[in-house]
Amino acid sequence: MGNAYSSSQQIAEELASDFLLTAVVVDDEVTYSDATLPKPGETLQVPTLWEEVSQHATTARTDRRHDLNARTLTDEFAELGLVCSVLPLDEEGKAESRIRSMSRRSDVIVLDWMVRGNPGDFAIRLIKNIIADDADPDWLRLIAIYTAEVKLDEIAQAIAEAINVEAEGSTVTHQSLRVRVFSKREYPEENLPEEIIREFARMIDGLLPTTAVAGLAELRKRTYRLIGRFSRDLDAAYWGQRMALIENPAEAEQHLEHALSGEIQSLLEDCLIGQYAGLDACRAWVTDFEASGGNLTERVRLTGDAATQDIVEFVCELLNYGRSYREGEHNLASNTGWKRCTRLFTRSDEDAECSNQRFAALLALKHHHGEPPPRLWSGTILAEDGDLGTSYWLCVQPRCDSTGLSGSTRFPLLPLHQESTTGMNALDSSIFSDQGTWHKVKVSRDLGGIRIITCNPDQGRREVIAIRENGTYYLYHSDGKFRWVGELKAETAQRAANKLAAQAARVGVAESIWLTKIDI
Repeated sequence: MGNAYSSSQQIAEELASDFLLTAVVVDDEVTYSDATLPKPGETLQVPTLWEEVSQHATTARTDRRHDLNARTLTDEFAELGLVCSVLPLDEEGKAESRIRSMSRRSDVIVLDWMVRGNPGDFAIRLIKNIIADDADPDWLRLIAIYTAEVKLDEIAQAIAEAINVEAEGSTVTHQSLRVRVFSKREYPEENLPEEIIREFARMIDGLLPTTAVAGLAELRKRTYRLIGRFSRDLDAAYWGQRMALIENPAEAEQHLEHALSGEIQSLLEDCLIGQYAGLDACRAWVTDFEASGGNLTERVRLTGDAATQDIVEFVCELLNYGRSYREGEHNLASNTGWKRCTRLFTRSDEDAECSNQRFAALLALKHHHGEPPPRLWSGTILAEDGDLGTSYWLCVQPRCDSTGLSGSTRFPLLPLHQESTTGMNALDSSIFSDQGTWHKVKVSRDLGGIRIITCNPDQGRREVIAIRENGTYYLYHSDGKFRWVGELKAETAQRAANKLAAQAARVGVAESIWLTKIDI
């Protein structure tokens, strides 16, 4: 990110343009003409006065045109690096099926509002179907309504009512889906693609979203390079690896998963994706945060020479050097000052706490995307509901001992304590959300607190698999069942297991206290 950006919006627009690849446009009045160019073999002619008058009259009558010039639109998308497919509506049912199929692979969908004289029926039905098709509510998706109608806010309101949300002007948001209504008069075909990119940039507003989009854009660019790393020349070695794993040949499948995730991580690191959350980017976002009513001046109390310094510049210096920078000149350097750092950028203490919780979970937890069902192995967090409340447990069974199972298997669990725990029996802190409530816990390393459960593996996967019941995953064992809550990232879970092993490996030695205290 070698440029110095003037605003956060500029960063978002540049990354949106880099990320977006495909657009699908649906209209029932598609034309492919270009009025500015003569057809092959034709010559340009100067129009007569009567032809000019007729042309103006026609323009006046068709000021609210409903047709769509596909050639101009696709050319403009191509100029910005996007592949645009225009689907004319012939047989409506057939077209709708194609559109729903393509929507799963398209970054942007553009729909006409007035289809065969019916305002909104087709667009609303398709939007509702797209929402129903999306199994993941976090699926980022932009739908543009491109219309010749003039009452854009009323169109947005009709869409909002159909999907039970509130409209904001000409924009409707449902979870990660965004619908924006565009006027054909205000944004003709040659201007629409740029405005769609700006709209997508508004969707990814924020330092972390733009950094994530930057990483995904780099992965898209280098997809074939990644594929090249997994050449067919390696098939023989994979088959050999699988045959050599006598006890559990299927473990080789996980080896490939680890290899692919490692290549992706290496690529992101080589592209220096973290720079999109670096100081230059932070400066742009913090500047816009303050300009939009961030009120940093009310939260950072400066003294001495710092009081005359621009507050945004001073906050950026703290972001660069840490809160100990010029510690005598502000109120964040005290022993409890770290607690106020996040609060600088939120509207309330509750918002700051929520932001800290979610960011901690992002760093510590592996996100489950719905399928396949989760398994029981190192890092799995379980909940057991009882008459005295809910207790939480962490599985520390090594992952290599949790796969390829042929019969009932014993799994060790460590208790997770929600109360404040200190001293030798306290391990690392962690956080997770269970049934809408955040829990900050400490992992016990008290060997006497280890619990052993016995589980039977799934015969097909040869692992202990959670079973989904009424939207909740359960893991059954010989004495009952647990609710599956989440899973620590592999390295975080391994750290907990290593510290437990270190606790067990301590050696008690009979030695002289005098000798241990002597000053040599």
